[in-house]
Amino acid sequence: MNFACIPQGSRLFLDANTLVYYFTADLRYGAACLQLMDRIARRELQGFTSAHVVGDVAHRIMTLEAMHVSGLPAKGVAAHLRQHPAEVQKLSRFRQTVDLVAPTGVQVVPVDLALVSAAAGARCAATPIRSTA
Repeated sequence: MNFACIPQGSRLFLDANTLVYYFTADLRYGAACLQLMDRIARRELQGFTSAHVVGDVAHRIMTLEAMHVSGLPAKGVAAHLRQHPAEVQKLSRFRQTVDLVAPTGVQVVPVDLALVSAAAGARCAATPIRSTA
């Protein structure tokens, strides 16, 4: 990931992966996401996300935490937790993560179809979208 191409003052909508990689210090993408989040914290960039994305982040971190704490395999972890809700009550990191979004400087905003449509046309010039067809 190369976020260096993003011009200062840009407004970014962050998806769940960026936040998950940041909050979990992912070995592959964590450093790049940390640099991006630092730029947002310094107000070089404006970061936005939605409540839906924060929910996705919490869910992913919950499954990662369950895998770590209980030794569950990745495949079927969400189904296992649905069948064993008492195990979810033992987990805490995913709840803390929700509370850690606001202090990063990322703003949680409502998202409607018009915003999704506008975002569909936006991209970093250094990372063109290529067709796989």
